[in-house]
Amino acid sequence: MMSEQSLVERLRIRAEIRRQIKDRKSVREGKPDRIADLLEEAAAEIERLSVPTEGYEHRKGGTYDSLGIGNVQSREPLADMDEVVIYRSREDGRLWARRRSEFEDGRFTAIVTQKVTVSAARK
Repeated sequence: MMSEQSLVERLRIRAEIRRQIKDRKSVREGKPDRIADLLEEAAAEIERLSVPTEGYEHRKGGTYDSLGIGNVQSREPLADMDEVVIYRSREDGRLWARRRSEFEDGRFTAIVTQKVTVSAARK
């Protein structure tokens, strides 16, 4: 299995190769290569979404990854084994935890951040 870093590198290398192929129309005309630009954007997005984790071992056994330090927001105190949703603010990057039932009760609605359409290749 390839690491995310090697995928990012491969995307950037492929973008650079596309930009150097002399018989590509975009290269001949000195125009931007949209596919190469998309490859670079994908590499940047993978890097942005990659969250480095710290590994921890519990004294009673089991290993865990720390995603960060967050704040709990709940109307009622949390009890042991309550399900929570961990979410990150897009504005300031802070992590939050909220009881799952509160997260799913209508306070939050799913949003579509980007719609990707793939059309058939031209012949």
